[in-house]
Amino acid sequence: MLKLSCTISFVIAFSISINSQIKVINECDLEFNLAISKQDSIPLMNIDEKIIKYLTQAEYKIIEPYITISQSSNNSVKIKSIDQVIINNGDNFFNKSQLDSLTKKYADFWINYKYLNTDFNESVFMSKKLIPNKKPLHIYSRPSTESEKTRINPRDWLFENDKSIEDLYKINILGAKQRWIKLKITVKQNNKNTDYIGWMPWYNFCHNVLTTCSRYLEDIKIKNAE
Repeated sequence: MLKLSCTISFVIAFSISINSQIKVINECDLEFNLAISKQDSIPLMNIDEKIIKYLTQAEYKIIEPYITISQSSNNSVKIKSIDQVIINNGDNFFNKSQLDSLTKKYADFWINYKYLNTDFNESVFMSKKLIPNKKPLHIYSRPSTESEKTRINPRDWLFENDKSIEDLYKINILGAKQRWIKLKITVKQNNKNTDYIGWMPWYNFCHNVLTTCSRYLEDIKIKNAE
């Protein structure tokens, strides 16, 4: 069983009004990608959510940076490193010194959850014939396998529709803690949308097929990501 500790610190963030609010900072170790079009300009903030500068495609012709985050707050996450990028000619950009330079430039900035992307690991769509010891997939009310849970089966979404995978569901990131992701999954079936909101452990997801998808297969016997 994988044991991960969580350090929670509290920062007082003062709003424009006299009232103040508590900002909870959670330690994390998660990976996401950011899709950047020529029109996009992603705000990079400090811990108080004050915009310091912007991440744009124009500077490095980046269209898809892959990042690791180290902390999360109520509305945003802290960049730990830039692990890989895809530039606008479709090439993978693996030069370590250049990635180190990008990490130095962007590490420790905070970005809003709405700019984060991830997707299910392809294994969640596979049958038990391919993965005999595959466990049922659940979305949890809290970041713990001991919390209330709802069964979901993405394979059903595939076979009950004639749409492409991209049109079947949408994942919105709502939060992060340790190695858990809080998300809203909107499933499009029978001309209506069904929302699932809750927490799922990291090994159900794959933000980058070249670096992280294999982790699920290696750790498929993990029952608890806490």
